[in-house]
Order: sequence, then C-alpha cells, then structure tokens
Amino acid sequence: MSTEEGKAEKPEPRLIARFALRSGIVFSLLIIAFVLVFDNEASPYFIKLRTVSGMHPVPPSIAAIAGFVLGMGLGTQWALFWLNRHRIRAVFRPNKGRVISTLVLTFFWPFAQFWGIPFAIGFGLVSASFRLLGGASVTFAEGAMALAVFITVLALCYVQSCLIISGIQRRMVRVALFAQLWLAGYGAVLLIGGFYSGNM
Repeated sequence: MSTEEGKAEKPEPRLIARFALRSGIVFSLLIIAFVLVFDNEASPYFIKLRTVSGMHPVPPSIAAIAGFVLGMGLGTQWALFWLNRHRIRAVFRPNKGRVISTLVLTFFWPFAQFWGIPFAIGFGLVSASFRLLGGASVTFAEGAMALAVFITVLALCYVQSCLIISGIQRRMVRVALFAQLWLAGYGAVLLIGGFYSGNM
C-alpha cells in the first residue's frame, strides 16, 4: 500500500480489468441500442444540422462502432472511479503528472470532425488565435460559450487523467487507456454531431 495514496489500498489490476470489461459491455449495449432505435434520419436535430451546417447522421454500422468505442471508454472510467471511491481524495490530489496529462489530453480532445478527420480543441484554439490576430471579431456570447466549453472539457480531462494515473501503475497501460479515452471522445463526436460533408 502506498502511503502517498492514503490508507485505502488500490484495487488489483485484474479486478479493474474485469470490472471495466463488464461495465463497458453494459454501456456499449445501452448506447448502441439507443442509437439504433432512435431514427437519426427523421430527427429534428439532424434535419436542422443538415440545413444549417451540412452535418449528416452516421450510418447505423458506424453508429454501432462509435457506440461500442464510447461505451467501453465510459466503462473503464466508471470502473476506475467506483473501485477507487474509498480513496477519492488521493485520486484527485493534483501533482505534476496529472496536470501535464490534463493539459495534453485537453489540447488533443476531439470536439468536431471534417470528412471523418477529428478536429482537436487545441488546434481550434490556435486557429481562433490567428483569426483574432488577423482582425476577426467575436461576440461576447461566442467568447463566453467557447470559454465555458473549454473549462468544462478541462475539468473532465482532469478527472479522467487522475483516475487513470492514480488507478493504473503500468505506463503502457496508462497510454492505452488515454488512447481509448480519446477514441471514446471521437465516438461521442460522431454520435452527437454526425458526419460533416461540406467545405472546411
């Protein structure tokens, strides 16, 4: 038991893996069932998106894959949270590694896609900065919305980074889980925003 992590012992890696697999399957089945039963083509949400921005719902086969990837990512995060709930203060205690991981994850977190290519928040910030330096203007509402989205994603990435770093000891497994988390975010982008087929 690590004295730095508090009095409660860390769960065994095998227990985390089994719990994450079971939870991921449950989340995946629920998400896939929802997206397949829910008729995206007739959804007023996607009808509006098609009219305004050229977004289209992904086909059922892609939706099922995206739902599976998203569900497995959610299952892993839920397993890490639930199995470490007795040492939650130690889990979310900030340190250098967790802060750096949060910033990197936030920078590369997908929030949109163009022709299936994910577009990360960090690149959006860089692009917006160049536009502002070039004389582009932004309304208060647009700036406030962008700031709110950024803070929300930053907070979520901190939680996820802490769960992975505190709950997993092996570095390669951590890297794999961060990759899984990114793929889950991309799956959510496809399910929520659909597929963009217009001009960039």
